[in-house]
Amino acid sequence: MKTLIKSKNKKGFTLVELVIVIAVLAIIAAIAIPTVNNVIDSANKSADEANAQTIELALKTAHAEATTKTATGSLTNISVDELTVKDALEYNNILNSKSELPDCKQSDYHWYYTAGGKIVAAKSAPSSTYYQLQLSQKVTDVLSGTAPSET
Repeated sequence: MKTLIKSKNKKGFTLVELVIVIAVLAIIAAIAIPTVNNVIDSANKSADEANAQTIELALKTAHAEATTKTATGSLTNISVDELTVKDALEYNNILNSKSELPDCKQSDYHWYYTAGGKIVAAKSAPSSTYYQLQLSQKVTDVLSGTAPSET
């Protein structure tokens, strides 16, 4: 004769199963969070490098157009010697809505330049030959690498 054994209706998870799931999730989080932070830092660095190249190109473009007298709009009445960083960036639509330099994506970073108009974003001046970029500076001084105090 067959005896029927009633099986218990199992509802929910045991404590061991829950602890294992939490441990697996903690391991995944421990691996994923630093990776995500590295990706964000890398993206911010790339954005700063792209913005630096855009600023540099805008300064060189405005300077070239002012030099050859092919500039239109806001640069028509500005001589090459009087062209400021603000004028050049406004002409190329680079300034933000507050007429400021674009924000550096990495917090507390500032824009610096060196001879030849090379622009970089850095927490502090990368070397003694780098100077902080200011909107009031003349483009010719930035492109030649003249220190702000000398202007």
